[in-house]
Amino acid sequence: MHRRTLLSGIAAGLILAQANVQAQETYPNKPIKLVIPSSPGGVHDIIARLWADKMQDGLGTVYVENKSGAGSIIGTVEVARAQPDGYTLLLGSNTTHVLAPLQQTNIAFHPINDFELASVFATTSLALLVKADLPVKNVQELIALAKKEPNKLSYAHAGLGTSTHVTAELFKKVAGNLDIVPVPYRGMGPAMLDVVSGRVDVMFANITAQIVEFHTSGKMRMIAVTAPERIDIVPQIATVHEQGLAGFASQSFFGLYAPAKTPAPIVARINELTEKALADETFRKKLADAGYEPLRGMSPAKSAAYMKAEIDKWRPIMASIEQK
Repeated sequence: MHRRTLLSGIAAGLILAQANVQAQETYPNKPIKLVIPSSPGGVHDIIARLWADKMQDGLGTVYVENKSGAGSIIGTVEVARAQPDGYTLLLGSNTTHVLAPLQQTNIAFHPINDFELASVFATTSLALLVKADLPVKNVQELIALAKKEPNKLSYAHAGLGTSTHVTAELFKKVAGNLDIVPVPYRGMGPAMLDVVSGRVDVMFANITAQIVEFHTSGKMRMIAVTAPERIDIVPQIATVHEQGLAGFASQSFFGLYAPAKTPAPIVARINELTEKALADETFRKKLADAGYEPLRGMSPAKSAAYMKAEIDKWRPIMASIEQK
């Protein structure tokens, strides 16, 4: 009986292994769900839909599903617990896989162990924005005003632990421990509207075409970008680094994540098709026009190393913010 049971177990294992191989060889043979852990219209949403549209030729139907809540954690956890078959993916970022895990020690997922990272394929920088009638035109004037009138200025952010929050706190710290009051919102949309309306003075926001339009139309003023160097979408706007805060930089990255134990050939296929898309000049221009900076040549291994470097960079910064 023992030998028969053992042989039955081996046979079942072989059948399962063969089924997995066949599934990988025919992947994909049904629609793929791409989870966006934020509300429609945000910075995650825009790039996710651009990628999904571009994947129609290689992956077939890729449909987008917004799963916002708990600072991006709800959608992220859903993908971490999904079947590892390549049919549920996550458009993750430094918010989901760096900042949230560093901020919350009891978070319901592990940013490395619970996922397979197929590709980090784009970044976006943040714009330092002020309301239209705030009497500052550059970083140094903002710092001077904040020091002259402590606790009077306010800044909007999209939620605790988001890049818009921690970047503002880092700016306050390196600019001389400025006393600017945080005003939290549930997402960038309402935060931005309150800066446009003049109810809040300052904000850091991921650079998108909409942000550029608001600046160009005079609804708010962009006084700096947080990239290491000036960016193509607003080349006339100087970096924070150029304006006196040496070394200051903050960027968001965007990556394609599958649940842990997703077969390596499927992960490689997603990476391959993403790289093929990035080789298309038209697709790269769409990303650039929307405010994203494409990253090419990012294999799964290079993407994982990139994410780890971001975790190492932000760990001490997050610790210093939480100690305040």
